[in-house]
Order: sequence, then C-alpha cells, then structure tokens
Amino acid sequence: MEQGEKIKIIVVDDEEFSKNAIKYTLSRESKIKVLSYCSDEKELFDYLKNPENPMPDIILLDMAFGGAATLGNDIAKRINEQFKEKDNQTFKFKIIVYSGKYNYSDSPEIKRTNVNVIADALKAGAMGFYR
Repeated sequence: MEQGEKIKIIVVDDEEFSKNAIKYTLSRESKIKVLSYCSDEKELFDYLKNPENPMPDIILLDMAFGGAATLGNDIAKRINEQFKEKDNQTFKFKIIVYSGKYNYSDSPEIKRTNVNVIADALKAGAMGFYR
C-alpha cells in the first residue's frame, strides 16, 4: 500500500444495527475507504470473485451469523483457502474477526469458551480479534 493511499475494507455482518454503527464510525476516518458492506458469506464471496471489484486490504468479519449458525472463523478459513497470494503461503487479505458477544460458553450453538473462540479465529487465519 502506497503512503497516503486509503485502507480498503469490506465489512461482513448480518445485523443492520451493527453494520450501521460500523458504517458511521468508519465514515469519519479519512484514511479508510469501505468497499462493501456484505450481509453474509455469499455476498462477500460474490464481491471477492468479481474481477471488476477492487480488492480489500482488510476484511472486518462478524464472529456469528444468523444466531451463530455460521461462525466468522469458518468464513475466515474459507477466505484464506480460496484467496492466497501467488506464493500459496501468504494470505491475500488481512482478516479481523469481531464480536459484541461477551460470553460464548453460554451459547448452545457455539459451545466454546471465549479463549477457544479467539484461538479458533487466529488458527483460521484472522490477524486479530476485536470484542
């Protein structure tokens, strides 16, 4: 990325309230350009597979979709499997997984402790986890 160039981001979240809060926050940052707000994995992959779309530097990915039926960790892993650099070792995008949920151990869909959820995000190729 060139100096002075904006950081390009895609936000993936199925909740409108969260998306709008992130949209408001990021719109105030002059060094960030949001390329797309995706509501699910399909929208994200449709965007990434379209050669006419500019590619992001960062994908900001919600941890749980649809009541945790799909985890952000699973999506992060699929992104990194399908979109590697030409050396096949380096991830093409930096992924930051985030969540507003404070306790995953009480979630019957996830059934993991908070530490496991964060560790799983990092193992899936996320560069960070924000809560």
